[in-house]
Amino acid sequence: MRSRRDGEMEQVRRQFSGRGCAETVRPVYCGRIGRSLLTILLALAGALLPRQASACFCTDESRPCQLGQSHKVIFLGTVETVASDADGHGLGRDFPFQVQSLRVRLHVDERYRGVDDNSIEIHTFAEIGMCGVPFVAGQQYLVFADPQDGLLETNICAGTNLARNALEELAFFRGAWQRPSPDGWIHGELTTRFGSGFGRVQIRFESASHTASTTLKGPGEFRVPIQPGTYRVRIKAPGGWTGSAWTGWGDTDEGLKMEDPRGCAELTVSLWPDGHVTGRVVASDGAPAPYQLLELRATRERDDEVGLMSHEVRTDKNGRFEFSGVEPRDYTLLSAHLPQSNVVRVLPSAHVRLTDLVLPGPLKFTVLAGTVFDSAGRPASKALVTVLDAQGWGIDTIRTDQSGRFNVSLLVGAHYQLESENHPAESTLPDEFLRVEDILAALNMSPIVLRLQRK
Repeated sequence: MRSRRDGEMEQVRRQFSGRGCAETVRPVYCGRIGRSLLTILLALAGALLPRQASACFCTDESRPCQLGQSHKVIFLGTVETVASDADGHGLGRDFPFQVQSLRVRLHVDERYRGVDDNSIEIHTFAEIGMCGVPFVAGQQYLVFADPQDGLLETNICAGTNLARNALEELAFFRGAWQRPSPDGWIHGELTTRFGSGFGRVQIRFESASHTASTTLKGPGEFRVPIQPGTYRVRIKAPGGWTGSAWTGWGDTDEGLKMEDPRGCAELTVSLWPDGHVTGRVVASDGAPAPYQLLELRATRERDDEVGLMSHEVRTDKNGRFEFSGVEPRDYTLLSAHLPQSNVVRVLPSAHVRLTDLVLPGPLKFTVLAGTVFDSAGRPASKALVTVLDAQGWGIDTIRTDQSGRFNVSLLVGAHYQLESENHPAESTLPDEFLRVEDILAALNMSPIVLRLQRK
């Protein structure tokens, strides 16, 4: 009898042999394998995934020019050998559970980017459900790969495909890719699900040496010539509207990158009415509750969404908070320490003011202030600090400010440990879990210093 998982695996194989997931460039979950925690979650929770989608999700099909500038290694090759990676030496060597990966040796037939040798070894997961590529000896493939923890890896969502199913991509790499160009292109689309009556929208791209822009009067596609570089994307929307820009990887907070002028970047700009939700969190005695983490989570998932939309904010030193850019819909306001969730309805461009949210009487919090430095002793801005509970579970994450400082609200009497995002890390805190009162006493209220060390 065929199991549900067998059926899902066969569906992905059919996708790979023709149109579908194999011809997309960006996965929703699998991404560059090893960089996405959601990849691991999918392996653990495959039974919970939608039946028709399988365990490997990829985003919409991308242009060949974007594939060209999105991957460090691109070539056409014929598979010579396929072998299992030795235990502990493959892509899954850092996973908390056993994951099998493959070591594939290919003869390089045509070079497009990042390849000098006539033969090359790449790695992929053995499970198609983990976005692995089912390489077959003797078959020819167009391969898109990237270095990952000392290995060169690829996956279905990177765009790697049988050569006979990648004719459009091959035509691009054999033609336009071979002709030098001073400018690349941004191919974009302005979208909204809330009507088109928002007036003119300017989309501006700014790098250290170059600026480009376009103005649209409504939803539609746009194309902007742009020089290589990393760009900040700025959206100037009419009053009462807000927006965000997305690439296949996610938002553009880290900048939109144009690495190779022969390539292109794809961008989606979404607009929606700008809603706000404000309020205050207080202790049972009415005192402000600073640096509390709050989440505003949509109550329902739309058909075009993967997971529930959510916003996160932290209260300020006076216990006040503001969610901005909130799309009109119904939400649930959540906090780990509030006794119950609160339902919030946000109307288009509305400002919702909530009554004070009161923490339960027995709970008491203290604020722990810290500073993160890099290995050279400089303050590390936007560094990630993780708070672990006594069982080793991550319960909170904080980004440092421009001066490397952070504040976190901790429950008095609980046991915590702090970690930096670069492991291993040295800390002035002892390694063992301590009560918050002991930490404060040991440091005499002085800032915590986490010194980041790179591997």
